[in-house]
Amino acid sequence: MRITSAINVTKTGMRAVLMWLAIGSVSQATESPPIRVTPEDVNLHPKRYINSVVSVSGYIVLGERGKMGGHVIMQSESIYNREKVIYSSGRSFDSKLMLKYCLNISNPDALYDGASRYNKKHLVIIGTIVDNYDDPTSCSGGLALSMKRVLPH
Repeated sequence: MRITSAINVTKTGMRAVLMWLAIGSVSQATESPPIRVTPEDVNLHPKRYINSVVSVSGYIVLGERGKMGGHVIMQSESIYNREKVIYSSGRSFDSKLMLKYCLNISNPDALYDGASRYNKKHLVIIGTIVDNYDDPTSCSGGLALSMKRVLPH
């Protein structure tokens, strides 16, 4: 009798696990795909994207904290290089223009842990746009991308 009860409990437990997995698969399948945006899209229309899951393609820059570059995703490598040359030369430049193409990354630890794979690379980051980012070196005010996943470009 005990063996039969154990088998029935095991079957019941297995059914519960399979049901849980099936429900999880269905809920994942019904999620909307991320909205494809650029840093410029987010900066020009922040209210449209705050709390939305997005896919941002761009050039990752991991600088020292507190210095130009912070931890951001730039619209392109060429924009980053152009602004870096102007900034480094001491010449005056239109920061609003540069900031338009730059988006903070609010949780960059995983990128720093694999900096050789991510820094100065073109990547796609999937995450949520937040508007409460507080960093004095930020490039887009309180806006930031909270990473969930990083993909190759």
